[in-house]
Parts: sequence; C-alpha cells; structure tokens
Amino acid sequence: MVYGYPTGGTTLSITKGIVSRIEFSAYHSSVSGLRIQIDAAINPGNSGGPAIADGKMIGLAFSRLGEAENIGYIIPCEEIDLFLDDIAHGTYKGKPGCFDEFQTLENPALRAFLKLDKSVQGMVVHQPSSADADYPLKEWDVITRIGDVPVDDQGMITIKNDLRIRFTYMIQKLVKNGTIPVTVVRANHEVKIELPVYPKRTLVLPELDGAYPPYFVYGPIVFSEATSDYIGGLIRGAKAANFVFLMSFMVIL
Repeated sequence: MVYGYPTGGTTLSITKGIVSRIEFSAYHSSVSGLRIQIDAAINPGNSGGPAIADGKMIGLAFSRLGEAENIGYIIPCEEIDLFLDDIAHGTYKGKPGCFDEFQTLENPALRAFLKLDKSVQGMVVHQPSSADADYPLKEWDVITRIGDVPVDDQGMITIKNDLRIRFTYMIQKLVKNGTIPVTVVRANHEVKIELPVYPKRTLVLPELDGAYPPYFVYGPIVFSEATSDYIGGLIRGAKAANFVFLMSFMVIL
C-alpha cells in the first residue's frame, strides 16, 4: 500500500500493488542503491510517501518509469537508515562505491584466454579505476568473492530468501575504514586484497551536489561552469539538432 497526495486531489490517496522486482542499481551517475519495483500507481505528489506491507513501512516512494505502465519505485528502509546514520553528525559523506569497470565471465573464449579452471566464477576487472602501481586491483583479475560471499559469472550474489542481486550491493555492508575485503584470482592464484572504496568519483565535469552553479551574465549570454548536472539536463531535454548547436558554444572552464 502506497500512501501520498498525488496529482488529482487534496486528500490522502492509497494505491495497492505487489513487489515486482528488487535490484541494486544506479540512483544517478555516481550513487547506487537498493531499488524496489512495484506496480502500485505512483504519480507526482507520491514522492516521500510511505509504502506499507503487513503493517510495517518498507520504504518511501520516489519515482516511476514514465514510458511504461505500472512501474514505480520505492527506496527501502535499509537505504534510508544508511543515509540517516551518515548524516547524524551533521555532514553527509555519501555512500561508498567502487568505480572500476567489470566484465562478466560468461564467454568461454574469455575464460580460455585467462586460462581459468572450470570451478572459478566471478567478474573480470576490465579496467581498474586507478593505474597506480599500489592499487590492489589489476586488469584481468577475477573477483570471486566479496567478503565471504561468492560472486557468479554474471556478477550476481545470492542473499536471504534466494534473492539474486548485483555483487556491488555488499560494499555498503562490508566497508570498514574505507576498504572492503575482496578475493581475486590473478594468474591462476587466489589473492585476498583490501579494496579502497570512495563516496565520490573524481570527474572532469564535477557534480553540483545540491549547490548552486556559479554563473556570469553578459548581455544575452550566460557563462557557467560545465557540470555533469548541466550536461545531463541538456542531453535529456534538448533535441539532437539543437543539442549539437548548443554544444558548439560551450566552453569547459
């Protein structure tokens, strides 16, 4: 049951549905979290309203898929608790994440190239997020376990009630002093490492993180720092022809 005040009236609205899917996916470009898909009707005005199951709140409504039918999303209480714990001291540091690029291990040609035993399952490190010599992950490493949890060839793990979910979900469970324990197979040898995880990724075009963008107005022209928020807005809102025209006048400061 989803409670809220969506478009179409001023009194409390209650809609009913089922849980369709649970997954660990991106909230936006650099932050991922648990997301519960439901088929109860969610519309503008429902955001922040509670979702109730068996008399208990299981999360808060936050979005719906606009070009589909009956696909809405709630943020579960687990994610809300993480946020409240983080901000309890007055400053929000952000959720830890790893920004390495991974590849599934389903392709038998890739497995043959890496000379892996049939018993090895996991995710291949396609590109480490750092090229520093002391960075613990290397290209072609195979992550077989995150903590004590085995990772399969699709990058999935199994948690309670046989729910399969992406292995990066365990980062927020295992992080301690900025690192997580990971087991990799490197050149057919098992290696245990402490992988550093970070709340933010360093980007050429930074994120505003809720701050107001600096700008300078000169006649009909507005000069503003290029940010990922701004570029993302252009990509989503502009038509292809107009986008090319706008991009030709942009200067990255």
